[in-house]
Amino acid sequence: MHKDNPRSIFDSMRVKPFLIALVTTLLVLLLLATGFWWSIENKSPTKLLGQAHELPRAAKFIQKEAALTIHWMIDPNDIPPYAEAVAKSNQRKHALVSAKELLEGSFALAGLDFDAELSNWIGPQVTLSFLETNHQGKGLKWIMALTSRTNEGAKQFLQRFWQTRSLGGTGIEVSTYRDIGIISGKGALFDNEPNLIASALIDDDLLLLASDEEVLKQSLDISQLPEGNQFTDNSLNETFNSFGDGIALITASPKALSYFFELPEELINRTDFDNLIATLQLEGPEILLKGALRFKEPIHESIHNPGDNLSLLAQTGGAADLVALIESPADLLNEDNFEPTAQLIRPMLKTNLQNDSNATATMIAKLDQGQLAILKEPSGWILITENNNTPIQKMNEFFQKQGLNQSEVIYNDRNLRVWSKLTTNKSKNGDEDINLSIGSILSEDSLYNIWAGTLSALQEQSEQSDLNRTLKEIKELDNDLYEPIYRIILSESQAQEEISDWKPWTLIQTLSGHSLQAHIKGLNIGLGPDKNIEKPLIHVNIRLKMG
Repeated sequence: MHKDNPRSIFDSMRVKPFLIALVTTLLVLLLLATGFWWSIENKSPTKLLGQAHELPRAAKFIQKEAALTIHWMIDPNDIPPYAEAVAKSNQRKHALVSAKELLEGSFALAGLDFDAELSNWIGPQVTLSFLETNHQGKGLKWIMALTSRTNEGAKQFLQRFWQTRSLGGTGIEVSTYRDIGIISGKGALFDNEPNLIASALIDDDLLLLASDEEVLKQSLDISQLPEGNQFTDNSLNETFNSFGDGIALITASPKALSYFFELPEELINRTDFDNLIATLQLEGPEILLKGALRFKEPIHESIHNPGDNLSLLAQTGGAADLVALIESPADLLNEDNFEPTAQLIRPMLKTNLQNDSNATATMIAKLDQGQLAILKEPSGWILITENNNTPIQKMNEFFQKQGLNQSEVIYNDRNLRVWSKLTTNKSKNGDEDINLSIGSILSEDSLYNIWAGTLSALQEQSEQSDLNRTLKEIKELDNDLYEPIYRIILSESQAQEEISDWKPWTLIQTLSGHSLQAHIKGLNIGLGPDKNIEKPLIHVNIRLKMG
């Protein structure tokens, strides 16, 4: 794999027109989820959105190595009535108008008039793909595919499209390649200024638009090479099919993942890392991403067939700002572990643990070879381990090096070990104050150890009563495809904080013109390798709760 700066291939993405072209489709989805507050029912027209889980025919013209591809399986004409149908009764008119404006604005920013040019013929499949390039300053290479509901619709659109530009003084060139007619010239797609674009009509019902004639010809070549296009990639089709119905199919290269999602560089730079494939789904007011990181060869993970770590949460009240379940944290935190699952999870796990100022939580996790639960309360952290998986003697040595002494106390009929030390500091009036500094509190029984950073955090957990809801959310992340190595549940406030500076979310909010933070009600993530060790996949399940 090339080790060029991952951002170099996306230099031209920094311009506003590209960002609009890329994100407006995602914006349509998210604004539906955040602006209309629907309640899903099993009736039309709330089922008008696409239900495809197989690649569309346009995938024949898309390179396997494309940087980023989104196959939308939605009929754009269905979006406004869908928005109206699922909105509250007193918001339906506003929802309908807003959806129409959003839809028309999205295509207008791409240089197309949806109502006048597209609405009477465009079909339920729209593909947009961006190609890998290392040429800085040369502009981004892209190809778009639009399906037609009628045999004449796309043809008539092309005639009007090029006629308008010809009358405006644009030079039009017509040629033939692989028995396909190509029209090229200048248009207004993806920029404020006209750029060279090219078009081709395939079988009267599939229209290709490309950044230039060279890209279009490459796509026609790729369509004749089964080993080079997405449509004939059996592994890709099989994996998509396993995810179930969705409204969008997505593929992203390592470089695109680095730029947009900021995956760890050690994972991005692996020579055996292929790409991400995923589907987007709607489930009530929740947006689901089911995906997998694909590798070129089977990945032999040391962590397989994990135990039932849900039992760890039975020791708590369940609710917290953050709840995480991790298998074999000691292996995941080992910097010498070069397995891809560890490379993916390690930075996130470190972040989950880093709020502990004296590194106690991190040390507990580094010693734990079994199963770990992490809970974060406003007043502090709690870690739950299986008894004997985190050697208490080693933790005692760790505390001694920090000058902490062990004592035992009884609190609410519980025997607790406390590692602490007395410190002094001067108050504002100059007097010396004595403070108790706690390294950790341990509540243990024959099966589990509960470690806490503060007594109040331990007390908060004992008073919580949302265990069943938390267990339900965790189970929703599981399926028959993968071994869940890392599962995390973020509360409303924690999710809003975590996602606030995530690049795609920042772009979406910029384009929407106002903050969407208050609409985030939670974020849940599940990660782990495929249950079939011969399948080179790490599954990624994300559930974004909106309201």
